[in-house]
Amino acid sequence: MFFKFSEDIIEQTTRWTKASDQKTMGDLMVNIASIDPVGGTNLQAAISKVLSTQPDSIYIVTDGLPT
Repeated sequence: MFFKFSEDIIEQTTRWTKASDQKTMGDLMVNIASIDPVGGTNLQAAISKVLSTQPDSIYIVTDGLPT
């Protein structure tokens, strides 16, 4: 799953993605490259949302410090 977050959280995918799925991973990379960092970084809300999906692991990419 892929979530985009700043002050709000936007779910970008609705299912778990396998790293071997090159099409989906390519689409995600394009999506990540198009993100325009604006506003604050609400890590607490983002992590709470992600944890509700019961992930095996979490990777957080941020442009700065949490606010």
